[in-house]
Amino acid sequence: MKIRLGCPPMYKIDTALQGMTSLRKEAFAQAVQYDCVQVPHEKCAQISKVVKPYFVKLPNFKSAQDANETEKRFVLNPLLVKESKDLDENLQELGVQIRKELFHIGYDNLNFQQISRLILPNNQTLSGFSLIGHIAHFNLRDEILPFKYILGEVVLDKVASVKTVVNKTHSIESEFRNFHLERLAGDDNTVANVVEHGVKFRLDFAKVYWNPRLSQEHKRVSDLINKNITLFDAFCGVGPFALPAAKKGCKVFANDLNPESVKWLKENVKLNKIREDLIKVSNLDAREYFESVMLPELISFERSAIEKPKKFALTMNLPSLAHVFLHPLKLTLLNLKDRDFSFLVFFYCFVSKDDKFEEAVQLAGSSLLFQQNEIKLFKEVAKVHEVRDVSSNKVMMCVSFDLGSILNEFESKAEIQVGSDSKRIKLS
Repeated sequence: MKIRLGCPPMYKIDTALQGMTSLRKEAFAQAVQYDCVQVPHEKCAQISKVVKPYFVKLPNFKSAQDANETEKRFVLNPLLVKESKDLDENLQELGVQIRKELFHIGYDNLNFQQISRLILPNNQTLSGFSLIGHIAHFNLRDEILPFKYILGEVVLDKVASVKTVVNKTHSIESEFRNFHLERLAGDDNTVANVVEHGVKFRLDFAKVYWNPRLSQEHKRVSDLINKNITLFDAFCGVGPFALPAAKKGCKVFANDLNPESVKWLKENVKLNKIREDLIKVSNLDAREYFESVMLPELISFERSAIEKPKKFALTMNLPSLAHVFLHPLKLTLLNLKDRDFSFLVFFYCFVSKDDKFEEAVQLAGSSLLFQQNEIKLFKEVAKVHEVRDVSSNKVMMCVSFDLGSILNEFESKAEIQVGSDSKRIKLS
């Protein structure tokens, strides 16, 4: 047996644990030797300050124990003690010596990460799981699948907030972006409550898209949206962009093709006590949303006496398909006579890691059907932000740009070429 990195100090790898697929808690029991100092109660405060950085830290294990009626025992990590240059000398000056004692460590003293390292073969690793309210969500690789039920049982046992454990069985394939899930352990309940940066969300994780790894991206964009901006959200989901904006007092037009997303977004509006006049929710294809919701609002603004300039923003968080909707978006804006406003687009996409910044902005420019000279100018003004790693060679990016200003600039130079499919939308 040998020590495995990340396991409790002095805990040995037992080959009998590796490959375990049915949980046997007793198999994790081991006797280990830890360094200890035993001190009278009157010296505890003084010596505790010296040895506290060296305490053994394990679940359900006390590093400061009652040795007897008059003395305390401090249990120390031998690996940390060995690295110390002066601990032993300092303790001797205080009249205390380090000695070895035997302790029994078992399943109750191990966390989920440690147990997973012990039961998985040496060449297999676990990337972890996501928490969505009471749900632990795994995305297990094929080689880990034989261990899925024991991992589910251990998570349920070790993480107090978890009541349901699921595994994603397929990549996102449906137009509604929801996962195919297999329940591994716990309750059959996928309706979760989540709080993200002060905003409350209630959602059915089996029927809508939610990714806690996008939390910081939601905040980054939210911080850029002030109450003077009108926000259009073409693929709103349950509202991670729309709700924070509406809470600030922004006027929001939120849309999603998934009726379940729309259902939960409307519930979340009530949950966060947002005025219903601040947010209009639609259940449309993005092209229809551009034509029947966004364009009339922009035309209404053009015809109004509202003081200009005005700012609009559009979030397009559908990274696998959003590029398909960039040209319809461009055609929508070209139906406006004036475009005397800022129209900031946050466009999300997946690209390879090799040349991610160039590939992302090139995808945006080419999807807008810009000519090469226009793409060159587009690259000068577009901002590209790396959102997160998706896989070993895939990354999610955000390209942001003021499409209104760009179209005005191209038109002023007589460089914009709309193309044969750029029929203007006729409004009755």
